[in-house]
Amino acid sequence: MTTTAVILAGGAGVRSGLDYPKQFLRLGGLPVLEHTLAAFDRHPHVDETLVIASQDWLEETRELVDGVATTKPHAVTVGGVTRNDSTRAALDWLTAQGRSDDCRLLIHDGVRPLVDGATIDRCLAALETYGAVDTVIEASDTVVVVDGDKLVEIPDRARLRRGQTPQAFRLRVLRDAYAGITAEDLQHITDDCAVVLRALPGLDVGVVAGAHENLKITRPVDIYLADRLLQGRQVRVSQLAAAAPVAAGCWVVIGGTSGIGGAIARRLAQQRRVVAMSRRSTGTDVRDEQSVTRSLARARAEYGPIVGVVNAAGTLSRGDLVSASPDQVREQVEVNLVGALHVARAAYEHLRETRGHLLLFTSSSYTRGRAGYAAYSASKAAVVNLTQSLADEWFPVGIKVNCVNPARTDTPMRQRAFGVEPPDTLLSVDRVADASLQVLASAATGHVFDVRLEEASIPKT
Repeated sequence: MTTTAVILAGGAGVRSGLDYPKQFLRLGGLPVLEHTLAAFDRHPHVDETLVIASQDWLEETRELVDGVATTKPHAVTVGGVTRNDSTRAALDWLTAQGRSDDCRLLIHDGVRPLVDGATIDRCLAALETYGAVDTVIEASDTVVVVDGDKLVEIPDRARLRRGQTPQAFRLRVLRDAYAGITAEDLQHITDDCAVVLRALPGLDVGVVAGAHENLKITRPVDIYLADRLLQGRQVRVSQLAAAAPVAAGCWVVIGGTSGIGGAIARRLAQQRRVVAMSRRSTGTDVRDEQSVTRSLARARAEYGPIVGVVNAAGTLSRGDLVSASPDQVREQVEVNLVGALHVARAAYEHLRETRGHLLLFTSSSYTRGRAGYAAYSASKAAVVNLTQSLADEWFPVGIKVNCVNPARTDTPMRQRAFGVEPPDTLLSVDRVADASLQVLASAATGHVFDVRLEEASIPKT
């Protein structure tokens, strides 16, 4: 029994204020449609994806979809003028592919990039009981009925819900519904569950809870909200494909003689040529761009093309901002943020040559600044913005840029700042290194990868 995710991506983007379809808008380092595709591709119970595109943007859609590092079969076919026409196109494609009547369909808006796995789980589970399932959320605002400029009714909000996608169906149910609906009825229906209700009145349609974050990008304010939500979304390393070897070539780890950087260098050395750099061991000072440039040039000359650069250099000073010395504030900003900028600039030509990977590090404090960590939190939040900006800027030349966000980790830097802590409350540097190598071996770009203490062990690479 196949589960097919049908992604409707034929919109024109008129209401969004863009001069191109909103599914191609880049948010959080990636096109909106790629975020949507990834959500279904990584779900364990989805077998394939089918993208429905408009004729005017068919080639651009195919190019985008074919460029995504998917792990499951995918296809693109042209839809119609209306949403219902696009659903019919999907049904025709599935019929041509010989899909059985019991095939499970998940029909989703291509411009809902924040759909989560739990919502997909609920839809598929409900299909064990119902032939059609809608995803809904509570109406937080009062819903009113108007006639022109007059208020005529205020329905009981307790029974009202707002519809989302995905909507889930057994293939035979949606086929029968579209076979039985009249052209006149379709003029007033833009929702596949509504087609089922109209054409098959004796069939119960189930509902499952959606998520308020699963917004549809329609208007300019939705672009802003989705961008902020994607920026703050943390992707678990466990959502990546199984661990694989990193690319062959020379790897450079800055801050690579102790802590997380040291652990990464040791792990990489088991597979590839690694150059571990630091201020003490190689004179590589991230606060000095020329210092980083010279160090990378030496590594390139001695060991060949550089396929990856990891910047694990960082510093933390605890204390209120006003009581910190100017040097303490300056050092955190210069090492954590300006240093990352210097590393990125110095690494660009090397990584462009190899279509390589830049990996940066943030901290859980980037999502919300904390008392006693003002300069540190601000600098780490900026690193996340830098990651997403560079992923967007460097995408055309094939450079991948990602950021790892480890939970509290047992590093020398943390020991200096906090003293002795219970070991079972901290990640080990080896655990973070294993997760980092899994990111480096992936085709992902523009993500903040979250490494949590409570997660299952990360497979070693």
